[in-house]
Amino acid sequence: MAGLSNVNGLHPAACFASSSQAASESPAAAASNGESWDRVKDILSSLIKHKTRADGKNWRDAHENMPVYLKRLGIEESVQKLNVIHVAGTKGKGSTCAMVESMLRASGYSTGLFTSPHLCDVRERVRINGQMVSKAVFADAFWQCYNTLQAAATDEVGMPGYFRFLTLLGLRIFIDAQPDVVILEVGIGGRIDATNILRAPAVTGITSLGFDHMELLGHTLDLIAAEKAGIMRQGVPCFTVQQPADAMGSLEACAASVGLGQQAVSAGSAVLPSVGTALDWLASAAAARPELQLQVLVTGSLYLVGDCLVGLQQQPQ
Repeated sequence: MAGLSNVNGLHPAACFASSSQAASESPAAAASNGESWDRVKDILSSLIKHKTRADGKNWRDAHENMPVYLKRLGIEESVQKLNVIHVAGTKGKGSTCAMVESMLRASGYSTGLFTSPHLCDVRERVRINGQMVSKAVFADAFWQCYNTLQAAATDEVGMPGYFRFLTLLGLRIFIDAQPDVVILEVGIGGRIDATNILRAPAVTGITSLGFDHMELLGHTLDLIAAEKAGIMRQGVPCFTVQQPADAMGSLEACAASVGLGQQAVSAGSAVLPSVGTALDWLASAAAARPELQLQVLVTGSLYLVGDCLVGLQQQPQ
């Protein structure tokens, strides 16, 4: 994969602070920063919008504006240079992203991780090398994005909503940090999700599928699968786990429509479950680094983790 290299240590450590580092601020600085941080959170909250309006246009139409937002921020080309693992699905996509990030980081790669939702702190969504970015880094990226987008807003294309704004903010941070690899979790669906702006990610994955967000994605599993499959790209390996027949059929049809087809995993263009590939990869990783203790979340995503990582390794250096 172009630009992917093994590194030693955390990168770029100087720009990102842990919670313990943040706690060392002076009382006066902490009070000032606290007021500024509250302002950031208040403005973010003001961007929360409904997924659908009465006319049903908001969520779907907003996706068409993502290229406009990227251009306004001046990152429409630099975002395409990121090495990205893009993961969609109904169940287990967040844990798949977390496990892939953890394994890559343990292997010496610098990582960026974008997931949602957050539990306590919005910065949980944007991590560098497993750590939330500092409030200062987050706030700096926030104001860059917010001020630029607000100044450029028009009646036709106004401010992005909450999730789209956070996606843009996360991409801005990753572009500045330049980690070796970014793991990007889809928000809703895939085809018209805010994260689906990459022409050629390194590898894509689709976790276990089920019925979710049916008012937006469709009321049958094959329709939902087709929406999730919207992250597939020609020439980019895509992996999935065992799916119900109607969902798998939809994924295979979508793969064929973008020129992937059903080939062997080693060919780098399959949409097939591959238990053996995942277990072989994990066995090799354990043999190479016996000191590592892999903690696996029981979500049905273990096999997909292995496939995504194998697909990443198959990219040309």
